[in-house]
Amino acid sequence: MPSFSQKNQFFNDKTGIPTEKPHKLEFEVVEDDKEALKKAAKRINDAAADLEIKFYLFQHFGKNIPKLAKISPDSFIQVAFQLAFYRLHGKHAPTYETATLRKFDEGRTDTIRSPTMDSKVFVEAMEAKKPDSEVAKLFRAATEAHKNYAVSCMHGRGVDRHLLGLRLAARENGLPMPDVFKTEAYQKMMHFLISTSQVPTRHLIPMGFGPSESDCYGVCYNPQEHHFSFTITTYNHYPETSAQTFAKTLEKTLLDIRDLLDRAGQLQQKAKL
Repeated sequence: MPSFSQKNQFFNDKTGIPTEKPHKLEFEVVEDDKEALKKAAKRINDAAADLEIKFYLFQHFGKNIPKLAKISPDSFIQVAFQLAFYRLHGKHAPTYETATLRKFDEGRTDTIRSPTMDSKVFVEAMEAKKPDSEVAKLFRAATEAHKNYAVSCMHGRGVDRHLLGLRLAARENGLPMPDVFKTEAYQKMMHFLISTSQVPTRHLIPMGFGPSESDCYGVCYNPQEHHFSFTITTYNHYPETSAQTFAKTLEKTLLDIRDLLDRAGQLQQKAKL
């Protein structure tokens, strides 16, 4: 890694203030171009009008509560997404979370698949109002399962990029597409109903992206020490999803999980000896 003493290596005679002032570029636009621009503008406006965007600042607590329970804040939030979706739709959601592959040369991303058998069992036990001690234990197991798979993905042991490589290898070599890609299970697992990405910063900067499917929730989030921020998106043309409703349900879900851990005695600070 370069030290400050090496900083001059990044500068040369071509850097610095431009000697020539910028000048406005004039474009010749013919009638065909004008018509194409009108159509493009309409498509953009229609797409924008179809998108519901809700920026929600959750201020009841932040990373401090999961950390008090010795739970990964990201896993805490991801399992909360599972419970919130289940409360709204009565089913479990194929969920995408971005995993970084930056430790690999030219690595980009893989897919953390947040739903697990552990999260399924927790969600159903929570909604069945089983004893707090049991449900809190199931929640911890769900967050551990998420954290472990997230770490595996970042070490190149996720499933999605390996499947992508297999599919591309078949296409590039003119081979028949492997049967696994034709199965109903594969089609279902690739149809994400929640698409998420954590963008951690020290500042409150609203940022987001659109849903990946008509019936999908797009959720960009930033966990900070004493609050969480979420930008939630849905499509207006799909009436069964609502960014506003998801935000309200997520708020109650996060509070319910905190209260569960509190009742189970998992948020008690230990005195330092």
